[in-house]
Amino acid sequence: MNVAVITSINNLLDKEVSIYPNPKEDGPVTFDAGSILKKANVSIFNGIGQLIYVTQGVGKIEFDEGIFANSGLYFFDIKFEDGTSLTRKVIVNN
Repeated sequence: MNVAVITSINNLLDKEVSIYPNPKEDGPVTFDAGSILKKANVSIFNGIGQLIYVTQGVGKIEFDEGIFANSGLYFFDIKFEDGTSLTRKVIVNN
């Protein structure tokens, strides 16, 4: 795969994938893959790198607020079934 193709895929992921609300104050957090209809494996890590939750799904995934018990920075590591991946940060203010 050439660099232009990889860059195009990464740009599409950056534009399509969102996690909201960010910053989070109360309620659930939603992962939305937009028009990307591929299975996503989502791993959530706390600010010190501990894995706190893993799930998979297609389209939208809602995460219960209980996952984010402590205020701080959380990282969403998202891997799609075609091998593409990205990381998103979410700030939690409880």
